[in-house]
Amino acid sequence: MFTHLHFHTSYSFLDGFNSIQKAVTRVKELGMTACAITDHNVLCGCPEFQEECEANGVKPILGYEGYFTPSIAEASKPVEERNQDAINRAIEAGVIDDPAHPENIRVDVAQKYIEDHHLDSQACHDFAKEDPFYDYVPSSKKTLQKLHKLFGYDMRQYHILFLAKNQRGWENLVKLQSESARLCTYNGRFLCDMELIDKYHEGIICTNACIGSYSAKCIERGDEKSAEDYILAMQEIFGDDFYLEIQPLNIKKQHKVNLFYMEMAKKHGIKTIATNDVHYTRKEDYDDHDTLLCVGTGKKKSDVDRMRYSHDFWIKSEEEMYESFAHQQISMEEKSKTDLKEYQLFYTEALQNTSLIADKVETGIRLGSEKPLFSNVRVPHGLTPEKWLTILAYKGMYKYLARHPEYDVHEYEHRMIEELAIINGKGFAPYMLAVKEYVTWANENNCPTGPGRGSAAGSLALFSIGVTKNIDPIQNQLLFSRFLTADRKDPPDIDIDFEYTHRDDVIEHLKDYYGESNVAHIGTYTLMGVKSGIKDVGRVLEVDYKIVDSITKKIDEINDAPGAKFKDFDAMKEGDENERKAWETFHELEENHQELFRLARTFEGTPRGMGVHASGILVTPMPVSDIFPVRYKDSVAVTLYTGPQLEHYNAI
Repeated sequence: MFTHLHFHTSYSFLDGFNSIQKAVTRVKELGMTACAITDHNVLCGCPEFQEECEANGVKPILGYEGYFTPSIAEASKPVEERNQDAINRAIEAGVIDDPAHPENIRVDVAQKYIEDHHLDSQACHDFAKEDPFYDYVPSSKKTLQKLHKLFGYDMRQYHILFLAKNQRGWENLVKLQSESARLCTYNGRFLCDMELIDKYHEGIICTNACIGSYSAKCIERGDEKSAEDYILAMQEIFGDDFYLEIQPLNIKKQHKVNLFYMEMAKKHGIKTIATNDVHYTRKEDYDDHDTLLCVGTGKKKSDVDRMRYSHDFWIKSEEEMYESFAHQQISMEEKSKTDLKEYQLFYTEALQNTSLIADKVETGIRLGSEKPLFSNVRVPHGLTPEKWLTILAYKGMYKYLARHPEYDVHEYEHRMIEELAIINGKGFAPYMLAVKEYVTWANENNCPTGPGRGSAAGSLALFSIGVTKNIDPIQNQLLFSRFLTADRKDPPDIDIDFEYTHRDDVIEHLKDYYGESNVAHIGTYTLMGVKSGIKDVGRVLEVDYKIVDSITKKIDEINDAPGAKFKDFDAMKEGDENERKAWETFHELEENHQELFRLARTFEGTPRGMGVHASGILVTPMPVSDIFPVRYKDSVAVTLYTGPQLEHYNAI
């Protein structure tokens, strides 16, 4: 049974038109029993994918398509330093033969360097355009840019595919993606090199991905030795968990790569898999995917010079995969005038090998923690969190009662006994102490906190340790049961308001107290909505801006509720007279701009990008990236899971 192992979903932001729900439904319809998720750059779609697969009896294979660079140390240098390195290499190569005057370059030497080092044809073309009648070309900004490109570090981001084989593999995958983001984020892409891959390879299955891989690009420019060296290095790291990857694209580049991999497979005993690099769900989704791609790349549909996919990247059935490779073989034979029966055996085995990987991957991979991830709050030596919370709670309560002799001490003691029995019995004492710690610090460091709101105001224990203030839950008849009961499994919410201008000081304190690696901002995702979708599609289809602006303003007049969805507008049809009239106005807009609205409806809910929660901070007892994937924004860690997802995986 063929298994899709190179599979992009909508979490390959604005490049994958393949919602997880529709994708898994389609996989199941095709009778497939397993499927991978390999979004560009990130693991953020894995929670939803795993849940959807398990609900549909499909085995989830979790992974991502990463970006390889030969050296993180080089790639992470400032551009000025990389450019100077390029000039130094040009001097060493004799292209600049007078270090005191780098304004002149020797084109003949540069062209020979290109040929000797198998550099890409574009670099050669750039220098060939210079005047051939002169050995020396006067330097200009444009010429220096060409020189930087020729002799500078290769900043291209090469594709590489990673899949988690087991629990250890998943943990290493999280670490690999997170460390790539921390060490070298370039153009929004997280780069890894051999050293980092080797460090976290255990439990991971690796393939060399599509024709955007390092080995494929080496083959394309005729440097087959470097391609082979790369393949052997990966085999050395991953052993039998490294696979060559072929695809059925009917283009010259792919033909050349596939045939080279066939030779490598025979020569070095490396297994090969076949994939289709899925980017959209059904064959007929090609044009809508192309439109979404224009949204993501900032292009118009009519632009000639823009990124385009061929009509090949849907979720193909097993039969369609065999047919695609058969058509590719015919084309290859016609162009090479060669009988490629051996190639048929090669791709047949590669298609069958996908099931080997599916069988290798263990079920039940855990994406979070089995137990609540309480932060490592400090307690006095010899005390447990439960004992320390009990001491603080009673101390605070008796101090408060000393100021109010008119209150019934027994009533307070009875309430405190009941509360602490539940809090300590459920293991939530560390959570309460952690909240007390940062609330106390804030109040002592020019960052006042609010009196407490929500159900937390019903806790005498929280009131007694100073988390909530001024509102005595007993005197105000507030119920502890609204905050926490013995039957509740999840930790309760404690909402704290901080004085805004010093909020960042509290976050810095958390980093100092728990360790910077144990603290992260909570991530969010922006989704395409009604108005944003209309604006995006309108730009791509070149609908006059005034028309698009008029449409969105009329939509606001019809329903200005934040986050209103198309279904909310559709529901107006069955409402009262006023809603019916509003629906008729909306319906008329849609009828007059059918393609604009069709696409906006189609893209509604599609992840558009990543954001940061305005106030959500995660603190864990270990480095956050030991258990959850993160990215970095201005050197600050941001989780790739949302608040509800983190809570589901026992983050507090």
